Amino acid sequence: MIDGNAPLISVVIPYYNRQGTLLRALDSVRMQSFQNLEIITVDDGSTDGSYELVEQYRVEFPELKVTNLQQANAGPSAARNAGVRAARGKYIAFLDSDDSWRPEKLKFQIERMNQEPDLMLVGTNYMVLLDNGDSRIAFPKQQQFLRGSYRRMLFKVFVCIPSTLVDREIFTKYGIWFREGKNHAEDSLFFLQVARHFSIGRLHEPLTCIHKQMYGDDGLTADMKGMLRNDIDNCRILAREPDHCGKRLNPVLAQFLIGWMYLKHVKRVLITMRQNTSS
Repeated sequence: MIDGNAPLISVVIPYYNRQGTLLRALDSVRMQSFQNLEIITVDDGSTDGSYELVEQYRVEFPELKVTNLQQANAGPSAARNAGVRAARGKYIAFLDSDDSWRPEKLKFQIERMNQEPDLMLVGTNYMVLLDNGDSRIAFPKQQQFLRGSYRRMLFKVFVCIPSTLVDREIFTKYGIWFREGKNHAEDSLFFLQVARHFSIGRLHEPLTCIHKQMYGDDGLTADMKGMLRNDIDNCRILAREPDHCGKRLNPVLAQFLIGWMYLKHVKRVLITMRQNTSS
């Protein structure tokens, strides 16, 4: 049950040794035009002073209602789940500790979800902003609002975690959580499990800023072989394990998708090689 005095949105920010980027992420939440929110940060076993940095931020901006949790290092899925369990809002907004938002991001998402109550997850377009000044919009040509299709999402996931606003009932009522122990493609698996039964969509405005290449650059996304293994693992999970409605992915389609994943991996490698050559 949602507390009547609770904020509408709970912003969940997991972090691990992100002392250099956490303030940018927190400031982007503080500057949101929509302010009926709380912030739940989850320290996933940092050793670089990140936790103390957030504690200082809490003291400096008490009006932000920051809850700073700590856990032994268990990966991004466990950290996000811990944040959701502590959340009080009707909606959960996820932000990675090295990314940021435009000031109107949450406002536009809430407006869309109010206009279309069947939506359970809304993402935004996003911009990749690199330290060298390079930038690009992820989806430069798209309609004003794009609804997701589970079948299409199997081949191309069209949202990213830092851009999403999710109805908390996805977790508390329907039991769809981030799969703990997966450090790659856990977000893709979550999106697919949601899209199988619920309406999701993406705003065309690039309201989320990703401050790294989407793969081959930094952190977990630098391990492209790990990404491939976990993309394949997702197909097998969807084919092997029934969801909350008892449905599984067709095994023939799953095998076709695994072949598709190998082609995507080759494309990622080629793009990364081109990035490294041009940098």
